[in-house]
Amino acid sequence: TQDGPTTFTVPSSLTTSASIFSTAALSTIAPTTPKPSCEEKYMDIPVNYTYTYNENSKTYSVMFASDVQCDSQDCAKMLQNLQECEHRTVNLSHSSCVPPFKQILLETPPDPTKFKLEDC
Repeated sequence: TQDGPTTFTVPSSLTTSASIFSTAALSTIAPTTPKPSCEEKYMDIPVNYTYTYNENSKTYSVMFASDVQCDSQDCAKMLQNLQECEHRTVNLSHSSCVPPFKQILLETPPDPTKFKLEDC
């Protein structure tokens, strides 16, 4: 061991190689994980129906339990003011997943006043 800095003279060809090596060592590439398909991501997505009743109309609105997007331009509009027993197909997507999109068939329940559930 020495008690002071040691200086070495390095030929210019080695300096160039050392510069290239140190530059390459600084740029690391992080591995990317592939995104799941939207079909996989939304395989078991819950759907919440909200029934709105007033004197002039009875309608349902649909909300999904997680953040989703539809491939339709009118997705927000098409999930509002649904009538009882109406069927609507929606393709779910999101920036966190890739096609194929999850196709879901929404089946609006009947008007709650038209049936009675009994606990057996």
